[in-house]
Amino acid sequence: RTRQPLSSSPPQCFASFSFNPTKSASISTTFLPLRPTRFVSNVALFSQFDQDEEILSDGDDRSFSPDLKLFVGNLPFSVDSAQLAELFESAGTVEVVEVIYDKMSGRSRGFGFVTMSSIEEAEAAKQQFDGYELDGRALRVNWYAV
Repeated sequence: RTRQPLSSSPPQCFASFSFNPTKSASISTTFLPLRPTRFVSNVALFSQFDQDEEILSDGDDRSFSPDLKLFVGNLPFSVDSAQLAELFESAGTVEVVEVIYDKMSGRSRGFGFVTMSSIEEAEAAKQQFDGYELDGRALRVNWYAV
């Protein structure tokens, strides 16, 4: 029996996916165009899986008090972790930033978490950015609930 192709058009690119659940639940993809296109050559996505699961670290043993972690909601879908970190740096030292992405579509879910280096900086960031308008959306900043 002969297999029929899924599409009659020629393939546009080769995609390689790798998944390692012990490496902070990351999914890494590489697209290799078969002919010149406007594809981005490397894409990295971070998907937040079930909050109750223990995520194994890759050797970084730093841990931060939950009192330093803020929930940031109503993010514009175009904002990534680097942009969020840059924004919150005006309130102090940013230790960790996570923008949460949908694990199926790879699109931002419109929220994330920011961990500051001190309680004073976390309070300043909460006060400064709760209600702050970013790309037409008012951010919601609250304390992270464990």
